[in-house]
Amino acid sequence: MTEHQSESTQHLREREARLGRILNSSSNEIYIFDASDLHFVEVNIGALRNLGYSPEELGQLTPIDLKPEFSRDEFERLLLPLRNGEVEYINFETEHQRKDGSVYPIDARLQLFSNEEPAVFVAIILDITEHKLAKQALHESEERFDLAMRGANDGLWDWDTVRKSVYFSPRWKEMVGYKEYEIEDSFDQWAELVHPEDLPAALEFIESYLNDPSI
Repeated sequence: MTEHQSESTQHLREREARLGRILNSSSNEIYIFDASDLHFVEVNIGALRNLGYSPEELGQLTPIDLKPEFSRDEFERLLLPLRNGEVEYINFETEHQRKDGSVYPIDARLQLFSNEEPAVFVAIILDITEHKLAKQALHESEERFDLAMRGANDGLWDWDTVRKSVYFSPRWKEMVGYKEYEIEDSFDQWAELVHPEDLPAALEFIESYLNDPSI
């Protein structure tokens, strides 16, 4: 081996070691498990920390032991497109169960490395607890707002100029004499309901406001 080849090999080993340290320290959970018997081969610190298992304990388990929503047959059906080479990876949401029995929602990205010896699956897992909580809080807030609007007996319409979408509340439609299904959510529909004599001035005011919201 020449001196140049030796330096290249050393550089490659350093890069591999650096990548290994980064992946091991990642806050995402990273799992490598055998493609035949599904037992875990390697897991990173993020996985151990969130699950509460030791590396030795996880080495006795498979992904099915962590996923209470899946049976062995169901998980194998999930893996089948990867085994058959139909897709490069799969994404799905489910739950992980910790050693203490508590569960948390996850987003999983799963890939098969069939050229490894033996072949392995690699799973990158994101704990989406905060995302789920934020989504639930938003849903509850929207429900409270809807109840408040109904209780106040006020009509509401909202125009999102970025998404080019309009929302008319059921009470607003009722106040102008329509059933909910009789009015579509669009700006053109709103314009049709404005008195013809008032429409030019209304459109001019809207145009002026969009150009200068401070007016």
